[in-house]
Amino acid sequence: MKKTLVPLALLLAQSLFSCINPGDPRYAELLADRHMHQLLEELSPPNHSDTPIDLPALKAELKLSVPDAETTSIGDVDPSNFSIDSNFEELAESLKRNPNYWQLRAETLQRDATEKEPKFSVMNEYASALIFTGEYKGAIQTLKKQERLYPNQYQTATNLGTAYELSGNLKQAKKWIAEGQKRNPASHQGSEWIHSAILDAKIALGKNSRWLDTHYVSALELDWSDNKNRARTRDAILVQLSERLVFVRAPNPIVSSLFFELGTIYEYEDSIQHAEVFYRKSLEFGDLRKNEIAGQRRQRDFKTTYLRLIESARSEVLRKAIKIASEKPDEDCCHAVRRYGQGLLDIDMRSSHNVESLTYQNPSFWTALLQMPPDNQLIDSILVSLYLRSGELDKARRITTSLSPFTFGEGLTENFGTHSMQMLTSELDEFYELQAQRIQSGIQQHDQGNKEAAIRIYKTVTDVFPKSVWANWEIALSSPTFLEDSLSDKSRSLSQKIQSLDPLFMIGGNYSGSREITQMLLRMELRDLGSKNLSLEERYYKYADNALLLEQHGLAAYLYWKAAPILKHPTLNREELLGRFLYCMEKLGHQAIVSIFSDNLSDEIDKTQGFVDAAYQAFTRN
Repeated sequence: MKKTLVPLALLLAQSLFSCINPGDPRYAELLADRHMHQLLEELSPPNHSDTPIDLPALKAELKLSVPDAETTSIGDVDPSNFSIDSNFEELAESLKRNPNYWQLRAETLQRDATEKEPKFSVMNEYASALIFTGEYKGAIQTLKKQERLYPNQYQTATNLGTAYELSGNLKQAKKWIAEGQKRNPASHQGSEWIHSAILDAKIALGKNSRWLDTHYVSALELDWSDNKNRARTRDAILVQLSERLVFVRAPNPIVSSLFFELGTIYEYEDSIQHAEVFYRKSLEFGDLRKNEIAGQRRQRDFKTTYLRLIESARSEVLRKAIKIASEKPDEDCCHAVRRYGQGLLDIDMRSSHNVESLTYQNPSFWTALLQMPPDNQLIDSILVSLYLRSGELDKARRITTSLSPFTFGEGLTENFGTHSMQMLTSELDEFYELQAQRIQSGIQQHDQGNKEAAIRIYKTVTDVFPKSVWANWEIALSSPTFLEDSLSDKSRSLSQKIQSLDPLFMIGGNYSGSREITQMLLRMELRDLGSKNLSLEERYYKYADNALLLEQHGLAAYLYWKAAPILKHPTLNREELLGRFLYCMEKLGHQAIVSIFSDNLSDEIDKTQGFVDAAYQAFTRN
């Protein structure tokens, strides 16, 4: 439908709405045409003052016959024979010629409507005309008489509710809207519950002018995870707004809120274009939801960044990296790389997989890593992409952050693996900056005593990034009983679940036993590494050593191997460093990897066990 036709079509639909039998199947068609497509286009109409009306297009758009005796008549047209099909031109031209159409209709119908026993259709249309012209008192009197003469008609109840609402009598409005729902639950396409909610909001605002600061019209919380409730609410708001726009003008905080609430539904459904239309319309009716709209847009940016990162890992890196690895020629001495790549090709990457089972626990991963030149990060890009693909961004970032000096170092060979690692590292950094901004704002709310507000902010992170260890931990910290009862089975289970998202993340609380306390202190050291005045070598190997002591043998082995040919350990020689790598291989059960190396390294493996024992003893003493 052309945008130039929308306002007239909407007015036509509005004027005919109360005259159509809701049992008629064409009723739903009219509503659907009216409350969805027309409303969406009505939101940004052009200037219609000099635009000719395209009657054939309008006629095609609203080609519905109207049941007899309950329609709007024009001039000498017989209501019993009137239909949009046969009298469309007269109706459209009349509306075009007469901006005061409803005033004229009221004057025309007044005599017949005020007879001793007027027809129901005449009274109903007369009352509607009075409502449109602002004569609410007269409309109410007419509708009360209509109720006495023709009791239990839902049109009477809903029109009375509307007249009372517009006259300011909200108590009576709520009574009659509820009565209309009772008489015909399907009226207004089942949307009258939103009308009742609007009345509740008006009543609440009469008692507390700031009520909308903490409430929404359609729901206490905008939780749209229930598909049925979401669709029901969306359709009901669309119907009610399309009717309400005829009567209300900006500013109007309730309409502003409803447009915002409608926008959040479309936002949830990733229909961004529609969401933006409704956000803009919300702002036209007031700045009530200005900050929330800005928040929705920030949330969208956050989600978009997350999804772009996951898609980059899945499509731009993982598939290509696996293909490159699987096609490595033997003459490049990369048969292990090819074997590992071919093994990954046989796995359905559309399914969920444990990343460690494909990497650290897989001996083929290690033989491939051992064969790759230090300046080629092909296997590294596969590892990071697998973590990203599974939503384990914290573990992926542990790797990209650790390898950053090598990924962006000078003299690197230009290859797909290194280029991919650079791209993923940059995109991860961008995402984590956005996450930090959100969580820090939540922490600020928490510190001010607004724990519920803090939790809502943290959940905007977990809604997008469910495996965020930081956001999940802050949610736990905002629980009123978590820290007070941190040794309970429930609290400990929650702590373990959060810790599994990132075993190196520092989680506070009460700890029992020297081993738990030692591991807490090790994580604390990792957390504070960035603030220490350490060299690159000291910081890197401290990171690897603490991963080893925290029994993250896969990550520790990976870090030792990646740095050994490039980064000199502050105190260990090459053999001792290799011993730590092989110690981790033994812990992972990769004895075949250990056997590749010289037997004289067994002493270095034993030294690593001594290092672990001594570290735990030192923490225990302190």
